[in-house]
Amino acid sequence: TLFDQVSMARGNANTVGIRSRIEIIPIEQFLTMNLYERSKFKQLNQRKTLTRLISMYNLIIDECETDPSLKISLG
Repeated sequence: TLFDQVSMARGNANTVGIRSRIEIIPIEQFLTMNLYERSKFKQLNQRKTLTRLISMYNLIIDECETDPSLKISLG
């Protein structure tokens, strides 16, 4: 979820009784952790990895969405 909605998501998870079974983290943190992991924690790999992930994301947008404004510009 978004950073400012983490508390609300945790509260909702508590309300429905699943808080102990899930992890709720901000999307920015999730994406950063995945970038580091996919880059094998090497700074030299991060730019290439990020470019590849964005390219893959844009391909999904091309195939599955009707709104091209959802794409991320690599510029």
